[in-house]
Amino acid sequence: MFLIPKDKKITRSFGLILDLLRISAAVIVVIFHGFEQWFPSLTSAESAYARAAHMAVVIFFVLSGYVITYTSSVNNRGGQKYIQARLSRLCSIVIPALLISAICEAIVYRLDPVLHQQYSREPSYLHYMVSGVFVNEIWFSSSAPPINGPLWSLSYEFWFYTIFGLWLYSGKGVKRLIITFIGCAIAGPKILLLMPVWLWGSFVYLLSTNNKLGQNIALAIFLFMIAVVVTFLFPLYPHPIGIPPLYFAGQFVTDWFLGILISAFLLLISKTEFTEGSGRGIKAIRKIADVTFPIYVLHNPFFVLWRAIVGTKLNDYLQMSVGVIIVLSFSFVIGFLLEKQKFIWASFFGYILGKIKEFFRKKDSEFIVAPLYTIEDKA
Repeated sequence: MFLIPKDKKITRSFGLILDLLRISAAVIVVIFHGFEQWFPSLTSAESAYARAAHMAVVIFFVLSGYVITYTSSVNNRGGQKYIQARLSRLCSIVIPALLISAICEAIVYRLDPVLHQQYSREPSYLHYMVSGVFVNEIWFSSSAPPINGPLWSLSYEFWFYTIFGLWLYSGKGVKRLIITFIGCAIAGPKILLLMPVWLWGSFVYLLSTNNKLGQNIALAIFLFMIAVVVTFLFPLYPHPIGIPPLYFAGQFVTDWFLGILISAFLLLISKTEFTEGSGRGIKAIRKIADVTFPIYVLHNPFFVLWRAIVGTKLNDYLQMSVGVIIVLSFSFVIGFLLEKQKFIWASFFGYILGKIKEFFRKKDSEFIVAPLYTIEDKA
């Protein structure tokens, strides 16, 4: 049973704001990992840089909840198409990113074995395998390849999609509750602790479909400023990220509050209409925003590779700026090429899911026909 409103379009103005938020969040994460390489003493879990980077991930989660709910509303073609869309989107970027990360790690190992020890945990192949099937963050594990730490959030995203999809497409009543509970039980407490942040974004879409809702840009800006204050000045509760057993869900209470503020900001500007610039400019922003996902999952291995090939002068802003620009550019180009291949992954998963559906349809037919044949045979 589908419980969300249909055919509620995003205005072009609000879509532009969402794209700018995605770009800004991705750049913040890249800059933070640049500081990790050139200014490691400034990037502890409680530092301003780490707080800003984690805020960027919270923004990604909220935006993801909004966008997935929106696309499931205006383009609802059933559970199979939902699975196909989500898997093709994730795998088209994550699988190539894992391959690129493995290549970078192999090169780093040959060029600088000491550096490699900082970005490798044995058995190395296992971290790539579990990340490839998105189970690297279930329950109390945190097993993404160290050379590509940002992959942690993609496991969260996968399970957010899965649990949301199970709730939407697994039927009604007790059956829906049982199937969704099984999905939650597999994902484990860490992922469930951050899922409210994703759901805030989903609720923004649901609430924004109310035609009586007015916009309040001044209040929205004020709430976003409060979110910035929370990010940099509030305690990280119950504790900073990175500490077992919660790892990246460690500050979940702070993240809930931050997610509510960001969601309220989006809700208050969701009906924004303003005079837009040139069509070319908007298209350019959209294309850049479309590549933020691959940039997010590709940049860190390139930073480590840079360090192995070129080296880093600690506390050197000039070299860091050059490195960030080159890594961003390289990630953008590869990401742009990967985005062009999405249709291949969509076709692949469409074929696989179609075969699975066909298999179970045949099994159901055999189950129905066999008893009838037996009765006739006895007669």
